[in-house]
Amino acid sequence: MAFAAMLLFAIISPCAKLLLAQSPIDSVMIASLRLIGSAIFLLLLLPILPRQRIQRGDILSLLLMSLCGMALSMYSYTMGIGLTLPSHAGILTTLPPMFVLLLGWVFLKQRIPWMRAVGIAIAAIGVLILVVSNSHAASSASNILLGDGLCLLAQLLLACYFVFFTGLIKRYHPFVLLSWLFGISSLIVLPFVWDDILHFPWAQLSASSWGYILAIVLGSTLIPYLLITGAQRILAPSVVTCYNYVQPLTALLLSLAWGLETMSWGKAIAISLILIGLSIVIELIKAPTKNVS
Repeated sequence: MAFAAMLLFAIISPCAKLLLAQSPIDSVMIASLRLIGSAIFLLLLLPILPRQRIQRGDILSLLLMSLCGMALSMYSYTMGIGLTLPSHAGILTTLPPMFVLLLGWVFLKQRIPWMRAVGIAIAAIGVLILVVSNSHAASSASNILLGDGLCLLAQLLLACYFVFFTGLIKRYHPFVLLSWLFGISSLIVLPFVWDDILHFPWAQLSASSWGYILAIVLGSTLIPYLLITGAQRILAPSVVTCYNYVQPLTALLLSLAWGLETMSWGKAIAISLILIGLSIVIELIKAPTKNVS
């Protein structure tokens, strides 16, 4: 499930790039559509979704979880991409596994196996090579320092989502939990984006633009969040975030298939390192998972 989720998360990069190029939608609007659109879909499915009562003591945790894993992280990363270089943003997406290990070590007193750290490092080197090999592409960066800071904040918030809310994820059904999370996140951001949504020229969007929006909201937001939430009920946070390395690899393959990128020796080496590092981490974590049960 985690692997499939990260494959779907990777769709947003090429789809958003094509959507931004052919429509008046900006990156902030895309983030708003991801949150509010997913909440609307879950609201429509509410009559057939499983019911589960939320404990009163979990309300504050749900609020913090909505801020960390959705509202703040989505907007921070989306706005950061618009300010910094794509290569910088790409490098920063490799940080959640490291943040998860460090947060677990500092706050939860979890041990970091050295071979798992080696696997993560190998995959990170592969992602770094992949990003650097694309650094020659033309791009605009109005404020690199601020953009990098926003992207870094997004990755840290995402790591907090995985580390500190595992109990909540295991306690509630994924549909129930995400209905609350997307609903709370939408209520938080709606007052700030309502005017933009209301006055946006929706009629000017083409059929292909609507297709990209649907792919981003459903294919790259709601469905992968359901999958990743289900995966975290079984796997440790450090395992789930390690699948992050699949995203830049998948984005590259999609770009190659759509003619947005060309293959090179550097990219081939990067792909190999990502797959080797990821396989090391996954194989090492299978044994502890079995022992726990």
